[in-house]
Amino acid sequence: MSPRVAGVLDDCNVEYSWENEDTSPMNNAVVNQTSPWVYQTSSALNGYPFWGSFALYAGGGYVAELSTNPAESVAIIQDLKNNMWIDDNTRTVLVEFTIYNAYVNLFSVVTLALELPVSGGVFPRADIQTVRLYNYTSQYTLYIMACEILYVIMLLFYLYREVKELRQKKCKYFGEFWNWVELAVAWLSVCAVCLFAWRMVITDRITAYRRSNPGRFVNYSEAAFWDAVYGYVIAIIVTLVIAKFVKLLRFNRRMSLIGDTIKHAAPKVLGFIVIYIVVIMAFAQALFFVLGNTSASFGTFLACLKTLWNIQLGEFDFSEFWDGHWFLGPAIWFTYVVTSSCILVFTFVAILMDSFESVKANIEKQSNDHEIVDFMVKQFKDYIGWKKEKNKRNAILPSPRTRSSDDLIEEDTRQMTKSRDSWTDFKTQEKEQVQTSAENGDKNMKDPFYCIL
Repeated sequence: MSPRVAGVLDDCNVEYSWENEDTSPMNNAVVNQTSPWVYQTSSALNGYPFWGSFALYAGGGYVAELSTNPAESVAIIQDLKNNMWIDDNTRTVLVEFTIYNAYVNLFSVVTLALELPVSGGVFPRADIQTVRLYNYTSQYTLYIMACEILYVIMLLFYLYREVKELRQKKCKYFGEFWNWVELAVAWLSVCAVCLFAWRMVITDRITAYRRSNPGRFVNYSEAAFWDAVYGYVIAIIVTLVIAKFVKLLRFNRRMSLIGDTIKHAAPKVLGFIVIYIVVIMAFAQALFFVLGNTSASFGTFLACLKTLWNIQLGEFDFSEFWDGHWFLGPAIWFTYVVTSSCILVFTFVAILMDSFESVKANIEKQSNDHEIVDFMVKQFKDYIGWKKEKNKRNAILPSPRTRSSDDLIEEDTRQMTKSRDSWTDFKTQEKEQVQTSAENGDKNMKDPFYCIL
């Protein structure tokens, strides 16, 4: 403490960090290691660090476990209050509990935090993670297991195919962009399978502890953490797999034209991105210097960047700019909106339109993958015999545009002859039917039984 302020301040504390965290027993408690006055490590608590508004707090601390009986819980809290369990060195108080909804098979791991920074004040924060840790409790258990086994089998085949292609192409394999995407999908898929298995191991261990210690607090934060990591990995895999459809859409003429446009505009777009980053950094720095002490939206440089991004999305509070400074706040907001929404966006659109016209005018810059599709369609038609039948029909009935007048006269004569022959055959058949009916009538009249009937 500086001598100049030693007579003004009674004591001096520092900001929280893992290095200066106090782990000594409180009130000289050394007997019971699970006492609220004895520090417990994160490994002993199966806890994980908590990210607060002011710091990243370690998973250990002084733990007071409440009872399932409300009266006993109130007595424990009163004892902590009487013995100053929360003092000037306390930087955060965490309330942890877990709720399980058996109807939907979901766990809610809840952490309520009260942060007490060295500058004073109490800042609440809540973290709720809803996870599904039991995967085999529904009537679709066999179906889920079959899908998981099929996924592993397909992953093994996928790895075999990529390794085989890598051995064939060697260093040339890494020269294609989509091969890097394939490697990323394969590697992340292996990580996802490992994370899934590890989460199951942790869940089984926690379940066994809960059954052997009924009524005790069970910390599900470790399982929730790995479930969140597993979800992030799955999200990245799905994103990359969907991005791979762009590779298939190149066989469509319109979609390939868009891809060729982006490829042609890539150098200009990279330069535009650099300019955009410089501009947004300048505005964020201006907001931080001018309005940094007026609102939490401008309290940090990252908060200023987030606020500027929200302006692009249309989600912002204009009163924060006005309350921060009646003139500079709205001026910065208006300047940023005009610069980003009008100038920069229009510049980006102009770059894309110029590249689109250039690619559309120059056929050499367009992809020729459509020829592959046309070739495949032609081969398929030949295989099913559709094209052969079409050619045969065309051979019998040539196109009218290629026939002469003599051919037309000959065809009309042939049609008239065919019609006359058909009429003659029809009249002959009709006459024969009449004669046959008359003969049958005479025969029936001579038959006595026919007359009786």
